[in-house]
Amino acid sequence: MEKNAVRIGFSRADITPLESVPLAGYGNTERRMSGAILSRLYATCLAFSDGENKALLISLDNAGFSDFSDEVLRPAISEATGIPVNAIHLSCSHTHSATDVGKTDIPSVRRLCKQLEAKLVLTAVDALQDLPFTRIFAGTYET
Repeated sequence: MEKNAVRIGFSRADITPLESVPLAGYGNTERRMSGAILSRLYATCLAFSDGENKALLISLDNAGFSDFSDEVLRPAISEATGIPVNAIHLSCSHTHSATDVGKTDIPSVRRLCKQLEAKLVLTAVDALQDLPFTRIFAGTYET
């Protein structure tokens, strides 16, 4: 591969809960349960490779992770892809119309967390499957 060249792959997965779950934010989330789907929720993954190193940038439509990202998600993605945990970045759009994944004492949240784990692993693997050659240019413009 050409010096300073990079390959970038892309993948997206629907992570909308399949059942009613507590929604994040605004205090007492046990009483604020999802009841209908107004907008789908997605996870988007960008995979980067310079020929020697790989990294993943994954963004989710969710409010946050609590310990879920470091204890479960990043290690599972790392195991499936071979990419080191420290080269996997997870971020959230911080929407209060998504699940409170910290409420793992609720069965529907535990099931959703398992689904999220599986979907994020597949999304990362898909993004790594197709890494077309990409040129990235940066510059400045002055008027």
